[in-house]
Amino acid sequence: MIRLFFAIAMCFLSQFCLSQNKIQGAFHSPTQSYITKDSTYWIDFFDKGTARIYKDGYVGLIDSTGNILLEPRFDMILDFQDNGLAMIGSKNEFGFVNKQGHIIKEPFTSQIGPFVDGYAVFEQRSNGKSSILKSDGTVLFPEGLHYISDFKDGRFIFADEEGMGWLLPDGRKFNIISGSFNRTKGPGALAFTMSSGPYICSEFNDNAPLFQFSEGLTPVPKKIKEKVYFGVINTAGKEIIPFIYDWIEPFKGGMSVVRKKKKIGVIDRKGKTVIPFSYSNIINTENGLFIVEKKGKKGIIDKQENPIIPFDYDSIIPLPGNRYIVSKNEKFGVINEENKVILKYKHLYLSYLTNDILLTTNGTNWGAISLNGKTVLKNKYDAITVVNDSTLLASWNTGSIPLNTGLPRYIYLGEYAYFNTKGKPISKNFSFSRRVEMISDWYVEGSSVRQTPQFFLPIVPSMGELPPPDKDAPYHIKMDLKGGYSIIGIKNEKEVSELSLIQYRHHNPDPQFKKGLMSPSGKIILPMEYDDIRDTGNNLFSVRKGDKWGIVRIDGKILVPVEYNHAAVWRSVLYAFRSNPEYNEAGEMTAYNWKHTVWDMKGNILIPPTRNHIEENHVGALRMRIDGKHVAITKQGDRILLKTGK
Repeated sequence: MIRLFFAIAMCFLSQFCLSQNKIQGAFHSPTQSYITKDSTYWIDFFDKGTARIYKDGYVGLIDSTGNILLEPRFDMILDFQDNGLAMIGSKNEFGFVNKQGHIIKEPFTSQIGPFVDGYAVFEQRSNGKSSILKSDGTVLFPEGLHYISDFKDGRFIFADEEGMGWLLPDGRKFNIISGSFNRTKGPGALAFTMSSGPYICSEFNDNAPLFQFSEGLTPVPKKIKEKVYFGVINTAGKEIIPFIYDWIEPFKGGMSVVRKKKKIGVIDRKGKTVIPFSYSNIINTENGLFIVEKKGKKGIIDKQENPIIPFDYDSIIPLPGNRYIVSKNEKFGVINEENKVILKYKHLYLSYLTNDILLTTNGTNWGAISLNGKTVLKNKYDAITVVNDSTLLASWNTGSIPLNTGLPRYIYLGEYAYFNTKGKPISKNFSFSRRVEMISDWYVEGSSVRQTPQFFLPIVPSMGELPPPDKDAPYHIKMDLKGGYSIIGIKNEKEVSELSLIQYRHHNPDPQFKKGLMSPSGKIILPMEYDDIRDTGNNLFSVRKGDKWGIVRIDGKILVPVEYNHAAVWRSVLYAFRSNPEYNEAGEMTAYNWKHTVWDMKGNILIPPTRNHIEENHVGALRMRIDGKHVAITKQGDRILLKTGK
């Protein structure tokens, strides 16, 4: 009887507690929103069954039935990750919560990485060392290590006082490199000093042997009697090939090029010698063939050492389609794998650009030819580079400005244009300049043309803040929009010297820099009268004049007039708002009088200007804030009626 009474009491108590943590209302699936008459809480849109709930400046979680999973007490809650955890924050410290509202880890550290396969790396506040947080809330290596990388290829990279190596999820450590530990200035980078030189360990740097994983194997160094030897280990840290080599390259096609006692050979995954150590250089082409060098001449052999291409060439560079750029007696040509000449040996230099287009030179300028020998661009350019598979950029010199500063410096003035792979221009000519400095004796006349043609290329800006163009340039082009369309800009004339203009151009944004939109053929779609143009996708652009925004289509049609404080392209509609301040007789502003408007994707008004705030969620549904409450609405602004539960 006592047990029965206790069970009934606990059931009643649980129902009572549940009712205290439930918001009365109903979930509306089409809009992914929770409809309630209670204005105590502000409820966000739902994402995968949960939504953020706000009260008194704090945030918590609610499910679609109205149950409060986590009372609002945190400063922030981020979106849930694929592993079902969301980062929570309070007073600049971070922890994690699961979708049931259970705190996996209360906010405890100011730096923590994302979960990868159930593991997140965090930095301890007490000593600055790194540890690992598992998705169940337990901590691996609570004492901390100097450095731990994100989880990758089934293991972590770690560093401590003894060196660096691997950590496995079960807590096992494998010290691969021994040496002194130093932290560099770069974020997350570590340096280890060994007798053979420094090795850099960072998840953003592939120079370290530990990061050159290929086919489940990686070469690593090991110090033996004050000398460094290389061996091969697998992802479990097991030694597969002994530490007897002076160098080992990553595996390709089950084979690796290795060096031993100044000779180079090839081994397989078991360490068996495939090609003997009798060559001065070997390149693994990954198709079962090897470019090898012997007595100063290069040829191609297979793994049985059968000759494929005879040892007749000074250099061999592989091309797509089992073709090769080769040189003989300082002349370059192209052959196939049967040693048949495709392009005759009459060129001073050849290198691959794109789509069977090769870069060539006459010793002074650069050009481009096709593999069938047809001229694509004549040898008259200072530089040629690839923009994409169908577009080339070429530049040429128009003059220079000497800078008498005691060092060999000058301003290179040039022009550039875009061409298709047939050599036809697809844009107008644009001006640019580069500051050239030779501060060592490496520079000789012609070397910058023969060795570094990219030196004379324009600096094409990335998406975002565009620098002003040159003084005499009509346009400054930015060509990375879909379909080849470009954002172009023009700057009003200013009375400044050449040198100050160049310094100004490199270091300062220009408020008078105007932008427009140009098609691949050079047709001006939008005139250069805008202060900002932003590509929003779907061939639509947000544009700004002064402090007013609007939206235009890629054909130049204005969908939202440029007269709003803010304009945005949403998933299925266009949205903008403006502020119309109201003033009293004393000239004091009494109200902002916000107006919100919605258009369809063709520019037709769906919801006329309204004071009520409008927002869209991740499924494209709209809701409006009316009398302090959020109401689900259609795209025409009609309220979606829904009976709320008790």
